[in-house]
Amino acid sequence: PEDTEPLKQLARLYYSTQKLHLYAATLERLQAISPSSGTLRELAATYDFLGEYPAQQRTLEALAALSGARPTPQELLALVRLQSYGGEH
Repeated sequence: PEDTEPLKQLARLYYSTQKLHLYAATLERLQAISPSSGTLRELAATYDFLGEYPAQQRTLEALAALSGARPTPQELLALVRLQSYGGEH
């Protein structure tokens, strides 16, 4: 298993400097190494803020499919909305 702490530090740096596209890319790398509902939630919120709705939809779908994850009503509503618009707002 790869140590995720350096990536978490890098993600925090990108977030604090408002480099949100790099932040999202780093979260994607973290998710690939160590899947978690928390990372998916943060990714979905970031993609929503950035207006990257197809990526937000993909991320919410992954959250809904993740074993043990419990999407919130707001996350499920956002997913249904995105699916009904084909990933566009």
